Amino acid sequence: MDGARLRASRMAKMMTLDELAQRSGVSDRTIAAIERGDRGCRPETIRCLAKALGASTEELLAQTAREPTSARVPAPPTPPRSDTALPPLKLAPRTLLDRLADYTRAHGIAPPPIVVGKARVDVLMPPHMQDIFARHAAFDGKRFVVEGKVTRPRALSLAEARALGTKVGIGARYEVIAEIAPGMPFSMTVHATTAKLADALQAKIGQTARIVVVVRVVGKNDARVVSLFASTRKRAWAFVVAEVL
Repeated sequence: MDGARLRASRMAKMMTLDELAQRSGVSDRTIAAIERGDRGCRPETIRCLAKALGASTEELLAQTAREPTSARVPAPPTPPRSDTALPPLKLAPRTLLDRLADYTRAHGIAPPPIVVGKARVDVLMPPHMQDIFARHAAFDGKRFVVEGKVTRPRALSLAEARALGTKVGIGARYEVIAEIAPGMPFSMTVHATTAKLADALQAKIGQTARIVVVVRVVGKNDARVVSLFASTRKRAWAFVVAEVL
């Protein structure tokens, strides 16, 4: 399989490495290695990736073999060689969140704060999420309003329930999807820790809801224990539901 073509197919679907890994069952490290051309791809892996990309195995193989040169992702220019030059820095590929944050800033998309009680609370947007991923401890206790369609309830593991101060079978996590622009979904994960809040979110499945959340750092010394839909790696922080408006 042509790794550059796999990456082009993934980018065309606006999927991050984490998202493709989650949908295909192939690890993000394996996908990254295939895209770089560092390793080959077994037939079973190709079938899993094709299914996750919404294509048949034959279509994915045909695409990688016959796609026109004009569609290829251009390689970066080779820097001039020098005996003293350091090897070029390899930057991580831009994620869907990075692109959403760039789009949000470029178009000045900034919903006004929402009044909750006597306070004005910011609506969670991609730049906020980008900043929280980078330095979550600075946001511990910060409140946001999450606004979007409630989907995908999932149970908490024992470690997650303990970290969030709830019980297995009581707490749960939910995906909330907002649309920044047509065809540009923004996925967030919220964690309900009481039966009352979980019931309120369950009643909103498939509907748009406004949810007040608090950023809670739960991992001692950055221990990663909490699952998010947006990342296959567990995190040391979570959005904990405070209120369903």
